[in-house]
Parts: sequence; C-alpha cells; structure tokens
Amino acid sequence: MKKKVMYVDDEVINLMAFEQMFRKDFEVHGLNSATEALNYLKDNEVDLIVTDQRMPSMTGVEFLKKLMDIVPEVPPNRIIVSGYTKDDDIQDAFKNYNLYDFVEKPWEYSQLKEILESAMQ
Repeated sequence: MKKKVMYVDDEVINLMAFEQMFRKDFEVHGLNSATEALNYLKDNEVDLIVTDQRMPSMTGVEFLKKLMDIVPEVPPNRIIVSGYTKDDDIQDAFKNYNLYDFVEKPWEYSQLKEILESAMQ
C-alpha cells in the first residue's frame, strides 16, 4: 500500500508538478490552501505533509502551528518547501511544530524523494 502524502501549495502548477512526479511513489493529495488542508485533515489521515511556505492566506509555518492545535494526532512528518531561504519562522517550526526538513525550490525529484522516504521511516 502506498504512503499518503499531502502537498499544500497555492500555485496549481506546483501541485500538478508534485503529483505528476510522485504519483507512482505515493498516494498524493494536493490541496490549494492551508485552510483546505486543515479541513481535509479533520476527516482524512496522511503519512506526510509537504507545504509551501509562502501562501497568501497563511504561511506554511502558520499552517503547521494551526495543525498542532486542530489535529495534533497528525504524524510528525512535515516538510516545508520554499523559493525563499530559511528564516526565523522556519527555525521556529523545527523547534515547535515538528518540521522534519526544509527544501528549497526548485527541488530535484531524486533529492526530494529521498527526503520524503526518510521522513516517513
């Protein structure tokens, strides 16, 4: 059975690229906003969450913080991807919101696949 990976990104092209790349490896659930993802997680289980950092309504770190409040039982496998460098918010996410890794965009398939698999072990 394939592991379930949720990918949250406000840019549809990124959702499509992620799903296209990883659909053979994982069961991918792409969601267009952090709010949509929080609602999805109330009724569905996933093995790993990957989220973009820069989204209009809520950053990836804010999403992880809300996740801790709303559905703390979600597994601690969380990755942020971003076209921007690490900042204090990202460091805060490592300390407080179970962030497993930070990956800079554009990511490379084999490198990201290795990180995803490692996060789920």
